[in-house]
Amino acid sequence: MIAKLAASVDRICDRRMGINIVNGWYEEEFNMFGGVVLQGDERYRRSAEFVHLLRRLWTEDSVTHHGEFYQLDNAHLPLRPASAEPPEIFSVSSTEPGREFIANTCDWWFIGAPKAPETTHDDLMRSLEASVKNMDRRARELGRKVHFAFNPFVSIGNTTQEALDDAVEKIFAYDKDPGNRSSDRTRQIERRMLPATKAGLMGRAEDICKQVKRFEDIGLELLLIKFIPTVENVRRIGEQVISQVGSRASSASNYTTAGV
Repeated sequence: MIAKLAASVDRICDRRMGINIVNGWYEEEFNMFGGVVLQGDERYRRSAEFVHLLRRLWTEDSVTHHGEFYQLDNAHLPLRPASAEPPEIFSVSSTEPGREFIANTCDWWFIGAPKAPETTHDDLMRSLEASVKNMDRRARELGRKVHFAFNPFVSIGNTTQEALDDAVEKIFAYDKDPGNRSSDRTRQIERRMLPATKAGLMGRAEDICKQVKRFEDIGLELLLIKFIPTVENVRRIGEQVISQVGSRASSASNYTTAGV
């Protein structure tokens, strides 16, 4: 079903379909749909087999497969994806088995950021650069190429603090329970957003654009940004950030380099 839906979406969105593989951890969610949370290497073996079958279904006329987790007999799709190359596979993991899965199987890696409160912006940049180099080595040894993505928070303001305050204010504006608006709740939201502020994409638009270039320089090719989804905010980020960095975007892939 995922392969079939992906093929249709790939045709609708002109070959820009991508699938993010999430192994899952929330047991209650698995239980409500009759699934089981796998542990350790087993979860990555299942994901690898899943991706292998997606690619076969997208490129072969008929697929028969009897594996560890999936059984298919003469399976086929009525439609293929629009592009000659199958849709790209994304994933995120910081564990050793997870990195090996990504190096062996995926096209893109969403790199995680250090979440310790004492982490500085420089710490973050060094961590991202080291992760890029590590995955490059792993993939190169396998004769593969993995691309790199990051998922930061963007908020525009005259200062980092002003941008953070504006984001928190907008979160409360959409909270239907006024009782949640307390100093403890505010601090809780700020603590959860703290790692995002270390990415350097909260503050003046010109500084955000410069930081996007720094990400590009260390090897990041895609920024899938988080932001407060108001019409005003979408327009502001589009006009002051995306339109500025978009002119540098590479056409090397279906996704905008260091863009959104």
